[in-house]
Amino acid sequence: MVLKFGKDNHSVDQIMSMISKVETVKELNENVQEMQVKTNIPSENSALVYLVLKPFNRLYRSRDFIFIRHVFKAGRQVYMVDKSIENTNYPPFMTIVRGQLCIVYGLFEREHEFELIADVEITN
Repeated sequence: MVLKFGKDNHSVDQIMSMISKVETVKELNENVQEMQVKTNIPSENSALVYLVLKPFNRLYRSRDFIFIRHVFKAGRQVYMVDKSIENTNYPPFMTIVRGQLCIVYGLFEREHEFELIADVEITN
């Protein structure tokens, strides 16, 4: 996935904030049914996030994910990593399949724009 943002309109922090909000996530992925930030850990630039994807049909049920989102800078690049975890406070439901994901977003600053590139691995 590659997204481009005009540099004149958005700062790096604004872009990272946008792709972490439910409204923006639903615009980028129409399969998102629900997303909640359960715990925010600002000192670590991390958050515990819950995400539900819509069912595709009667045979392919909804998938939910509980994951840690971590954001960090390396030089002029900004990265956001989502990695599934197990958490006893958020056990799986009987009616929804618990999925596993590992996504690395890289936000690269160019002369007049930002490019967001994602490497995605989803199982289940």
